[in-house]
Amino acid sequence: MRYILDKVFLAKFILMNKAWILVLAYMSLIFYLSSIPLHFPEVINKFDPSKFTLHTIEYSILGFLVFYASKKRNFSIIFSSFYGLSDEIHQYFVPFRYFDWFDLLADVIGSILGVIAIIHFEKMFSKRFKLFFKF
Repeated sequence: MRYILDKVFLAKFILMNKAWILVLAYMSLIFYLSSIPLHFPEVINKFDPSKFTLHTIEYSILGFLVFYASKKRNFSIIFSSFYGLSDEIHQYFVPFRYFDWFDLLADVIGSILGVIAIIHFEKMFSKRFKLFFKF
């Protein structure tokens, strides 16, 4: 009987927290991708527009997902930005990767843009968006 209750509790937990599970899955993907060592050293302290754009897109998706899960603007930006900081610290320990201030700046800008995007979409498509995201 206890086993069945645990399965029911787990199913209810997943249904109630599916947005946070999506956030954790995306954060795990970011961690995995930043754990892959490069085959050659990166150029340190050089601004790379393509890398900056990729980080901005990556963290705008995270900001979007965190806002979707929490419904809190400031929390979403801070949470996503601090995850970007932890990701840069993590990359410091990965071979041929390093802590890059430009990447961190892109992470913060992306977090802000992701939250702005979901708020803008919510205002623009409020009826359809509310039905889909259940605001």
